Amino acid sequence: MRVASRLASGLNARWLVVSLTRPGSPLPAPAEAEQLEETLRPAERLGAETRRESASDFVDAILRMARREHITQIVIGRPATRSWFRRSLPDALLREAGEIGIHIVPGEASATARRTRKWPSLPEWALTPGLPLISVGATTLFGLGLTALVALQNLSMLYLAAVLVSAVIAGRGSALIAAGLSFLAYNFFFIEPTGELTVAQPQEVLSLVIFIAVALAAGQLAARLRESATLSRQQARQSRALLDFSRKLSAAHGRESVLDAIASHLNTSSGRPAIVLVPDGSGDLLPAAARPPDRALGAAELTAARWAFDKKEPAGFLTGTLPQIHYLFRPIISAQRLLGVAGLVMGPRDIPLAPDEERTGSPCSINPPLRWTGPA
Repeated sequence: MRVASRLASGLNARWLVVSLTRPGSPLPAPAEAEQLEETLRPAERLGAETRRESASDFVDAILRMARREHITQIVIGRPATRSWFRRSLPDALLREAGEIGIHIVPGEASATARRTRKWPSLPEWALTPGLPLISVGATTLFGLGLTALVALQNLSMLYLAAVLVSAVIAGRGSALIAAGLSFLAYNFFFIEPTGELTVAQPQEVLSLVIFIAVALAAGQLAARLRESATLSRQQARQSRALLDFSRKLSAAHGRESVLDAIASHLNTSSGRPAIVLVPDGSGDLLPAAARPPDRALGAAELTAARWAFDKKEPAGFLTGTLPQIHYLFRPIISAQRLLGVAGLVMGPRDIPLAPDEERTGSPCSINPPLRWTGPA
């Protein structure tokens, strides 16, 4: 940390200290959380800006943040032990960094970094139908092999496992597809007459109906469990973002530091470029802080920002005022006093901010009370 501080001082540049966790990882124990705070406090005293991020791929998250913040140097500790079978985090950064300088200093490697593993991921549109096909197909092959060895009367429970796996990993839509495929596969391969989608015995019809009902119910329950876990992760991310913002405000001195903290918080919590505008002596709105820096606004964006400031309501992207522009502007109010306007850059495929993004990307829950204003 002191190496990074000296490097930043020599370059006369701002510097960041980033703490990374994996999505879905349990919240740290109080002792571990306190140890992390003790690690970050000296960095803040040395002038660092601290951030907490959640990412499944640490290398990608670090490099994406570095390019977003126009960072040219990364300082990272050398692992205490090396593995011959997989690359360490510093090795992966050296391979992927490109034009960014990497400084590896002696230090104690964290257990999290040593356990870093990059798993391939599929897009949601491929995972939702693909996982049921794979799980039901594997279950069918397993069932056929099992019936060749042992005479079993009912294999429907095997297909319930395929439905549950699809629900937990890919969600409710995948569970419904898995239930339908399981119904067809069970009927075609394991109910007499096999090889046909017909049922010869009346009791088998009842078995199929009960099976599809149980499969759908189990899939729905598993999907709700997955959604609850996702919501818990979002709430933990929201709490970390608001805690970071509160600490930045507490350490800020003067208007410029406060505005810079707001822009940094919005950029970090939403993952979108952010800008803060405040009125000058003549009442004109001027950019006061931005992340990434040096963002320029056109005439349409400035008009939307002025509307948000004057009317104290949202303007810009998908609102009633200049909805075609890519900026979403909202006024910033502290203690019933209008301070300025904050804007987020929205992409062409974006939708209005979700409620958790509204809360996380909004300084409204921080004391002193800075908040977005707009419709509930």
